[in-house]
Parts: sequence; structure tokens; C-alpha cells
Amino acid sequence: MLAQVSANLCFKMVEGQPAALSVIVHHPLQYASPLAWFIAGNLIGFFCTIFLTLALKDHSPNVIYALCFGGGFFFLQLSSCVLFKSALTLWQWFAICLIGSGIVLLQITA
Repeated sequence: MLAQVSANLCFKMVEGQPAALSVIVHHPLQYASPLAWFIAGNLIGFFCTIFLTLALKDHSPNVIYALCFGGGFFFLQLSSCVLFKSALTLWQWFAICLIGSGIVLLQITA
């Protein structure tokens, strides 16, 4: 999940710097070129597939896919809200909470 979120955030950085970094004075990430973010996103994305393959080897595919993609979406929305100051409506927050609770429920074994 972490690699998926990181890769997506790198691709988002290609189009512009996040508001959270603009507050920090002389932060090295402010000076990275869009090409560097694009390359970083692709490298991290490559590791996403490796991590997913390793997880699928040892665990149930149904649970792994739900956790990776649902959890990735959950954490991407939260990190985008913080880094890029994207406003979320009440319904969007409700949907994010539902996804989060679904991930927690998947971890409960009978």
C-alpha cells in the first residue's frame, strides 16, 4: 500500500508542488524537476508489482487485493488531502471512512 501511495503521489507531483511543501522554506523537494518525480513514480511503481507478487504468494488473493487497492485508495485520499490541500465533501469523507472500516473488517478472522 505504501509503495502504491508513494508512486501516485510522485505522479501528482509531476503537475505541481503540494501546498504543504510550499510552507517549508528551502525544502529540497521544492527544486525537483517533473521528470525526476516521473522517474521516481515509475521506480516505486515497479516495486509495487514485486511487493504485490510476494504478498500473493503467501496469502489469500481476495484479501490481498482488497487490502492493497482499498488501503492504497484510502491512504492516497488522506495524504492528498493533507499534502495538496484538496477539499473533500462530507460524502467523500463518509466514503473514505467506509473503505477504512472495510479494511479493518477484512483483518478480523472468524
